[in-house]
Parts: sequence; structure tokens; C-alpha cells
Amino acid sequence: MNTKTVQARLAKRLLCIVCAVAGGCGDSTTLRYDPQPPDASAPPLSVTPDTLVFDAEGGTLVLNLATTTAEWKIESPSEWLTIKVESSDGSPHGSLGGGAGNFSIRISATSNETDARRTASIRVSGNDAGTVTIPVEQKAFGESHTPSLSVEPSSLTFKADGESFDLVVTTDAAAWTATCEAAWITITSDNDATLRATAMPNRTASPRSATILFTGEDAEPFEVSVTQAAHSESSSPLSTLERDVRPSLAVASATFYADDRLPNTLRLLQLNLYGDLAQHEIDNLMLTLCVGADTQRTGAIEGRYAIAGEGNTSPDLPELGEGAVIAGTLIRPSGGDPLFEGSWYRMLTNEANQVRLTEMAPCTEGEIVVERNGKRYSIVYRFVDDNEARPHTIAGSYAGTVEFTNLVRDAGSSPL
Repeated sequence: MNTKTVQARLAKRLLCIVCAVAGGCGDSTTLRYDPQPPDASAPPLSVTPDTLVFDAEGGTLVLNLATTTAEWKIESPSEWLTIKVESSDGSPHGSLGGGAGNFSIRISATSNETDARRTASIRVSGNDAGTVTIPVEQKAFGESHTPSLSVEPSSLTFKADGESFDLVVTTDAAAWTATCEAAWITITSDNDATLRATAMPNRTASPRSATILFTGEDAEPFEVSVTQAAHSESSSPLSTLERDVRPSLAVASATFYADDRLPNTLRLLQLNLYGDLAQHEIDNLMLTLCVGADTQRTGAIEGRYAIAGEGNTSPDLPELGEGAVIAGTLIRPSGGDPLFEGSWYRMLTNEANQVRLTEMAPCTEGEIVVERNGKRYSIVYRFVDDNEARPHTIAGSYAGTVEFTNLVRDAGSSPL
């Protein structure tokens, strides 16, 4: 047995570390240092995870050790396992000295070339702290590999106004899926490894939570916890209006969408009305309506539609019914431009063929009435913005034709 004593000064305290490394049937490492006042709230010896499973090919897994005991020891009698202790910053143990705290214990297994699984145990013991035993198992040669699945970050916290975050999936599973039962969470994908989770604004006085579940073929499921802050009455309004508005509208178009969050008997209709596109200032009223599937087939959109909910409360999509207007919300993706969703008034300025946004207001209360005479439509509307202290109205009418587009076959498309 070789014994090496290293003295180092750490935080003005001289710590003596004695490391004994035994060969032959296994590795053993003993650390001794000056006692520190124990943390009464923490267990004197904690090791995670509580079990290790190696593939037949072998490899390295990590145990995390947290201890307040004055002396601890780790050992394993198995020849196919080796042990390496590192300080919490990843440096080989001994270079920073000892002390109560956190350690990473790297357990390496050689390949198993037999047709039977093999087992072992790792024991961590400390003075007056008892012994923690970690069962170790290694799969047999030729035994199927268990895919891994992990997601970063493992939790999301959304603002009340709604926003988007990217999730990065790391897996060697042949196939995987991500699902969320909360209707206020939308999941989209740009590639095989990155998802975008978007939360609709929370217009209620209570925070809410959800879980995004990731499942992979033959892999352990992975959960991402989601929370969203409650709506605050003191929140700044999204509206930039300083006056009531009567838009001048000259052109209308309507696009039908399907949305997986709605029953198949309902569709979403985005009604876009614009002012004279040749003018310097162009009014735009973008309304998202909930209509029946028959409306999508016939184009008969006449009827009365009203903002769903009371005041600024916008319910989740599954709670919507035919005849609802979806209130305006603004989604702020991480690292991207804001997205206008639901129903909005916007003032656009045309300067040298460059269009820019100069005013905006979400529609949070109000209604629209649509009538039809042949191919001509009469649309009368009155909405209120989200400025609760000084609310402004967006009211007016449109008379003319409506150009329809049907995107229902594209189930992934949605104006929301």
C-alpha cells in the first residue's frame, strides 16, 4: 500500500489529507480532515443516486457525495470496478484539501463479456454516520441497450404575459414524443433536437402549473415542470393608444385554420381587415374567431361574435365555443420578435415602401357582428383595449367582399 500525505492551505485552515489507494481486489480511498461544525439540517452522509446500472460495454457513472462527517471511506471489493474521487469543482481530490462538502465519485466498469449479468456493491461509511450501500449491476454481453432521454432545461417559469422557451432534447432513443395536457401550453418543433414551448398569457389572479412529458422508445420518461405567474392588476397595458380609434378599412380577407387543441367540430378563423394600402397610414384590424366546421365549408361567417370571458380573462382554447372572439395577446419568444396572437388593432406606417408598426392595442372586450348580402359583407365591431386605468375603444364598420383561404388540411397551422 502506498500512502501519500499532502498539506495545503485552504481558507486559512491547514487541512491534512491522507489518501490510501489499495490495489488487487478493489479501490479504497480514505479522507481525514479537521472537523467542521456540522449542518444540523443535513444528513451526515448522503449519496445519490442510490443504484448504478452499467451497460455491457462498461463506462463511467458518477455518484454525488455530500458529507459533514469528520472522516469517510468509500470502497468496493469488485475487480471490475474502479473508483476516482474528485472535489466539487471537478479537480482530482487532494489538490484542494479535505473538508465537509460535496464530492464527485466516478465509478468505472470494465466491459462484461459474459452471457450473465454481474453485480457488486459500493460502500460509503463515515465516523458516527453509518454506512450507505450502493448496489451496482452490469448487463450481460449482447443484452439490449437502454436508451437515455434528457431535456434541458428541466423546468420553465413563464411570465404572466406569456412567452416562449426552447427545450433541447438529448437522446439515443429511436423515436420520442413530447406532450402536455395543459391547453395554455403550445409545443412546436424546428428540428429533431429542439422544441419551443409557448405559454399563452395568464389572465387569472392565480399562478398555474403544468408538466411537459417526454417519452422515448424503451427510455425512461422525462418530465419538464412548467409554472406561470398570475396576472397582476398593476401590469402595464400592451396598448399604446392614447385615444379612441375609428379605423378606416378597405380590404378584408379570412383564413380558416384547424387547431389540435379544439374539438374537430370547431375551426379558427382569422379575419384581417386593412385600410387603403396606398396611404401613408394604414389601419389593420386582426380578429381571431371561433367558428363551426360547417362555416369553414360554406364560408357563411355571418353572426355575432363576442370576446370570451369577462374583462381581461381569456379562457383556454378547449373552453371556447362557436361564436367566440379570442382576446389579443402578445407572445415574447426568447431571442425572437414578439408575436401578435388573437385579436388586435394595429396602425402601420408606409414610408418608402417600408412598413413599420406605430400603434397597437389588444382587443380584450367587445363584439363583432357580420351580415352578408350575396358576396358582400357588412361587418360592425366595437372593442376595448387592455388599458384598465384609461380604456380606449376600437369601433367602426366595413362593407365589401371578403377573400377566403382554407388551411384546415394543415393541422399544425394556427393563428394562435
